[in-house]
Amino acid sequence: MGERIAVLGAGNGGYALASDLALSGYKVNLFELERFREFNLNPIEEKGGIERDGMRSGLAEMDVLTSDIEEALEGAKIVNVTIPAFAHTEFIELMASHLEGKTVIFFPLNFADVKLRRFIAEKDLGVKAIIAGGETMPYACRRMKRPAYIFVRWTFPRTRVAAAPAGDTARLMESTKGYPINLEPVSSTLEVSMAYENPLGHIPMMLLNAASIERTAGKWEIFYDTLVGGKEREGKPQRSQEKLIEAIKHEQSAVCEKLGFSFEAEPYVGELPSPAVPWSLDTYWSMTDRMNYRYLTEDVPYGLVTWASFGDLVGVKTPTLDSCIQISSVLLDRDFKAEGMTVEKLGFGGMTTKQVVDFFR
Repeated sequence: MGERIAVLGAGNGGYALASDLALSGYKVNLFELERFREFNLNPIEEKGGIERDGMRSGLAEMDVLTSDIEEALEGAKIVNVTIPAFAHTEFIELMASHLEGKTVIFFPLNFADVKLRRFIAEKDLGVKAIIAGGETMPYACRRMKRPAYIFVRWTFPRTRVAAAPAGDTARLMESTKGYPINLEPVSSTLEVSMAYENPLGHIPMMLLNAASIERTAGKWEIFYDTLVGGKEREGKPQRSQEKLIEAIKHEQSAVCEKLGFSFEAEPYVGELPSPAVPWSLDTYWSMTDRMNYRYLTEDVPYGLVTWASFGDLVGVKTPTLDSCIQISSVLLDRDFKAEGMTVEKLGFGGMTTKQVVDFFR
């Protein structure tokens, strides 16, 4: 294939996507911020590539490893941005002026298209690019403890994507037809961002297992002990978590319906896909010994707060979302409702539902 492609962000998702693309024949430019280079890029350089295991194995050679954004984007028609939502602004400011004629895909999107479009307009950059994104990272993966190593437990059966404006989605699909992941086009980036599913799995498992997370001092197994509840649950969440997941999903779905589209959760929320390797504690990863983790610090302000804010816009009450936001704020001594990404912060304050929906078309 030999097409050059850029991956910005060399964390779990960046390692998984970059290795998948490289093993599929793409020439990959992998970028990481200078302050994270020693931990994220230098080990790849020393090993000669990313060692990938689990679902698809091999040593994936990177064509370029860099902390220079211009070098990272040089010659790449497609730019994949694989970073948490709280890092979007920093990366947008770095890359916006270098995106002319390129296709930019955020994994996850989380309204990064809105931020990038507004930044280009406010700075009068005049940049024309296809701006798109997926609902989440397409992989369940972890870096583990070995240097330059990524374990991919599974690839999600589909990742919903769209471009902004919606008329560019067909061009997005054409440019990514060689991707090793299944991208499924939907109506708009509004649907993609509102379909962000990480909070459904992450937040119930964190809030309902807070004592265990702190007590086990890093021995808490994210999926084995909580989301799937061990072998006897056959891939289903613990019953208490299942009830909270359903309550959150119900409110999320009600907001989505008012915005003009239906919401269908991925299978892994209720039942995990077939694993790439047998169930074993050796194939899982310990989580954390603290609650101050991105499953709350990202998914509450950039998930629940956003959904609740859109609920206010469309007239849908969200008591479960509001309760989870408040409990998370208490546990972490923060005010997520004030910090979080709201309709107003996205620039939609004072607009009607129709005006917001039309913005994405």
